[in-house]
Amino acid sequence: MAELGKNAYIKQMIIYFGNQDYQVAYTFGKEFAQKFPDEMVAHFFLAKAAYWTGNHQEAASEGRKAFNLSTVPEDMLATAIIAGTAYYELREYSKGLEMLNGISKNKTSEELETLLFLFNLAIKDEKAALVHVEKLYKMNKKTAEDLMLKVIGGK
Repeated sequence: MAELGKNAYIKQMIIYFGNQDYQVAYTFGKEFAQKFPDEMVAHFFLAKAAYWTGNHQEAASEGRKAFNLSTVPEDMLATAIIAGTAYYELREYSKGLEMLNGISKNKTSEELETLLFLFNLAIKDEKAALVHVEKLYKMNKKTAEDLMLKVIGGK
């Protein structure tokens, strides 16, 4: 059997995620990252699969590896979001905030501003949380309003 190349791994990972087959994606992602240890995308997919299978520590670690291997702002943003989300689940707020605040200086998104809002609420920094919800409001009024309703309603 021929060895799989990087693009074949990527295509297969996309299929697994599309089918919500996260456990298979996790196993295959480990193989991908082991075979291509210097490829950002391999660690990103493993982080994503680890997150969806509840392996938040590994998701944070692999997300950070992917972040460190990133060379363009879009990749840095995507990897920071997956790692940050894992850090949030682990209640490692300082690690998550450090990573997310770092990337927010160069690139932002609705997802990033939402995470920064939630992290700052978690550490009880209401002033910083307000800054991020205001940025989110400027980006997408409905998303910001929905977020505030969830926070107020406790959902």
